[in-house]
Amino acid sequence: MKTPTKAFIVILGVLLAAAPAVSDEGNLYWAYDLYMKRSALDGSDTEVLLEPTRLGRAASMAFDDATGKVYWLDLSPGHGGFRSLRRADQNGSNEEILAVIAYYATNMALDSTNGKIYVPATSSSGIEWFNLDGTGRETVVGVFGATDVELDVAGGKMYWVDPRFLTGLNGALFRANLDGTGQETLLVIDRDASLIALDLPNGKIYWYNPTTTEFNRANLDGSVPETLFSESGSVLQFRVDPAGGKIYWTNFDSAQVVRANVDGTAREVVLSFPGVAAQTCGPSLQATEGLDLDFANGKLRVGVNTLAYSTHHSIWQANLDGTGLEVLRPFPNPAVCGMRGVALDENAGKMYWTESFGRILRANFDGTNPEEILSGLDFNAGDIVVDPRSGKFYWVTGQTILRANADGSNLEVLVDRISLPTMVLPGGITLDLVNDKLYWADSIAVNPATGVNSGILHRSNLDGTEIETIAPPGIFRPVSVAVDPGAGKLYWGHNNSRGFPAISRANVDGTEVQGFGFVFNRPISDIAIDVAAGYVYWSAGIYARIGRLKIDGTGGEHLHGEHGAEAHSIAVPVTSSAAIPIAVPGPDQDVNEGDIVTLDGSASTGDGDPLTSFAWIQVGGPPVELDTTDPIRPTFVAPVVSSGGETLTFELVVGDGTDYSTAAFVDITIQNINNAPVADAGDPQTAPENTEVTLSAGNSYDPDGDPLTCAWTQTAGTAVELTDAEACTTTFVTPPLVPVSGEILTFSLTVFDDLLEMSAPDAVNIEVTHINQPPVADAGGPGPILADEFGMVTLDGTGSTDPEDGIPGSFQWVQ
Repeated sequence: MKTPTKAFIVILGVLLAAAPAVSDEGNLYWAYDLYMKRSALDGSDTEVLLEPTRLGRAASMAFDDATGKVYWLDLSPGHGGFRSLRRADQNGSNEEILAVIAYYATNMALDSTNGKIYVPATSSSGIEWFNLDGTGRETVVGVFGATDVELDVAGGKMYWVDPRFLTGLNGALFRANLDGTGQETLLVIDRDASLIALDLPNGKIYWYNPTTTEFNRANLDGSVPETLFSESGSVLQFRVDPAGGKIYWTNFDSAQVVRANVDGTAREVVLSFPGVAAQTCGPSLQATEGLDLDFANGKLRVGVNTLAYSTHHSIWQANLDGTGLEVLRPFPNPAVCGMRGVALDENAGKMYWTESFGRILRANFDGTNPEEILSGLDFNAGDIVVDPRSGKFYWVTGQTILRANADGSNLEVLVDRISLPTMVLPGGITLDLVNDKLYWADSIAVNPATGVNSGILHRSNLDGTEIETIAPPGIFRPVSVAVDPGAGKLYWGHNNSRGFPAISRANVDGTEVQGFGFVFNRPISDIAIDVAAGYVYWSAGIYARIGRLKIDGTGGEHLHGEHGAEAHSIAVPVTSSAAIPIAVPGPDQDVNEGDIVTLDGSASTGDGDPLTSFAWIQVGGPPVELDTTDPIRPTFVAPVVSSGGETLTFELVVGDGTDYSTAAFVDITIQNINNAPVADAGDPQTAPENTEVTLSAGNSYDPDGDPLTCAWTQTAGTAVELTDAEACTTTFVTPPLVPVSGEILTFSLTVFDDLLEMSAPDAVNIEVTHINQPPVADAGGPGPILADEFGMVTLDGTGSTDPEDGIPGSFQWVQ
C-alpha cells in the first residue's frame, strides 16, 4: 500500500518570542532581535545570515581631508561590550575598528600632521594616543578624569578639561606639549565643566559647563576668564568659528545644530533633523552629537544618532549657515532590528520576518538581497507564516491577524476585535495546508470551559471566516501552536497551571490531551514539529535557547543558547502522515490588456510521486481561451477591459494519478490601457452644386468604449462653411458654381476619447458635380430699332451671356 509523504513548511512564532525554521535542505532557522541565524537540525554548523549592517553611536568625530578619512568614537557597547575608535572613508565605505575603548570616553582629537589620535579617558587614568591606523597605543598624559581634549598642532600644545580636579570640588583647564610633557594648570573653574574648544587666531580657550549651562572663555594661558551666555539644551560638542565670531554646538535633546554670536546674541538653529529615525528601525529618539567645522571649505559636519531599540548613526554635511545639507554616511537601510517572527517560502527561496517596529522584510535563504515588503504596521508585529501554494503570508500584530501577497500588496485584515470580540493577545500562528485552516494561540483570552483568562486556541478558514474555539483541558497561557493535519494532532507551547513551561498535544478538537514530561527551565516562545524525523523543536525567549525533543516527549536536548539574547521565532518543515500533493498556481499578477499571460504551476509539489496532471479552470472574470500546450504553464491573451480593469481567477488542481491536491487559486488583474480612438469620416460622396451635404463620424469608435468628441477641418477645395465643425454630424452647402469637370472637396476628421487621446485623422472626399446653366439671350436693348425702308438693319446679340463660359456657344435668330 502506498504511504504518501509530503513536507509542509510550518513556521511558528509569538510576540516577543520567535521560532526556528527548517528548510528542505535540513536547516534550522531562528531570529532574535538583531540577528538571523541557521544551523543543521542537530544544532551544528551555526552561521549568521542577517546582522546589523552598521550599529553604533557616533560621538566626537574628526575629518582628515588630506587622506579622505573620517575618525570617530563609537559609544555603543557593540564590540564585546566595549566602545571603539573607528575610521572610514568619508563616503562611509571601508569602515575599520582601530581600537577597543574599555573606559568611558566621549571625545577625541586628531593630529593628522603628526599622525596621532588623542582620546581622553573620562573615568580612567590618562589621555591615550594612537597612530592613525590604531597601532602605537600608549598613555601620553597620566591624568584622571579628563573629558575633552583639543590640539594646537602648530603651537605644539594639547589642552584638556577635568570636571573635578580638586577633590571633586572644582574643575580645571590644563595644557601640555603634544607628547604630554610640560604639563601646566591654566585655570581652576567650576566643577562639571566637560567640553572645551579653541580659538587659536584670537588666543582663546572656551569651555561649557552642563550644570551651570554656561559658555565661558579665557586667554590660552588661563587669564581673563569670563562667562559669555547660558544654553539650557544638552550640549554634547561645540566648536568656535574665529572669523565669523560664532559658536556652533549640537543640541542633543532637539537633534539640532545651533549657533550664536560669542556673546549669546543672534541665536539660530542651523540644522534640524526631525523624523530622521524613520530611515532606521522605527520611531525613536534622535540626537546630534559629534560636530566638526571645516573652515577651509566653509563646511560643518555633524553626527546624527538614533537612540532607541538599537543605535544607528549617520554623518551629514552642510554649509556653515545650514544650507546645502547632504548625507555623507547614511543610516543603514534596511536596518536589522527587533526581529520577531520568521517564515520560509521554499518555493520562492525566500525567508520572511517581522520586526517589532512594524516592518516585514524578506531575503534569500542565505540572507542576501534583504528587502522591505511592508512598513508602518502595528508596533507589536509578531509571528509570521507563509502559504507556499499562493505565496501569501500571514502574521500577527497587536490584536489583529492579517495576510498579504508575497510582495506586500493586497493587505487584508482576517481576524480582529470586530470579528472576534473575545480576542485579547494572539500569539503564534500556523497553517493546515491540507484542510485550508489557520490556527492561532491567544494566551490571555477567557477559556469558555472555565471562565478564566487562561488562554485558548482558535482556528478558522484561511480567509478568517468560520472561527472556532479550541479549549483543551489544562491549557494555560498558550503562546504557540503547531498542527499535524495528517495525524489530526494539535501541539502547543504554554505554561501549565503550576506556572512551568510545557509542551502538550491533543486531537485537533482538543480532546485526548497529552503533556510532555521534559522540564523546560525557560518560558516557551515557539514550537514547530517535524513528524517525519519525529522531533518537536522549541525556542525559549530568554538566553535564545533553541532545543528539541522526540515527538513522544523523550530525549530532550538543547541545541543553542546565547546569554543576553532573546529567541523570537523558530520554524521547521513538518512531514504530515497523510500528505497530498500541493497545487501552487504561482503569484497573483498585474498585466495589461493584450499581454500574453503565463500561468505557472511549476512550484506545485507531489507527495513523493511525480505529478501527472495539472487541471486549470477559469472561475472568475471575462472568459478567455487557455492554451494548454504546456499544461504546467498555460497561456492566454489578456482581453480588452473597461477603464476600471478586470480580475480573472484561475483554479489549479494537481495530481499524481492517485492523490489530488485541494484547489489553489491565482488572480490575474488586467489593467486597462487607454487605446487611441479610431476616426471614420464616412464613405466618399457625390453631390451637385449648391446642395446640402451631411458629414458623419458615426462609424468612428473607441476600443475602450469611451464616448467620443469630433473635430472636422476642410483640407482641399473651394472653402465652404460647416454648420458645426465640432459636431460628429455636420452639414455644408456645396459651391454654387464649379467647373464643368467638377471639383473635389476634402474634409479631415479627428476624434477624441474622454481622456483626450486623439485618433489619427481620416479624410473623406466629396465630389461636387457641374450642373449646366442655360445662357441668357440679349437681343440688343429694350426699345425698337428705327430704320428706313430698304435700309440695312443690324441685330446685336453680343449682350447675351453664358454663366459658365461667358459667351454663348451659338446664336439663332428667328423672326
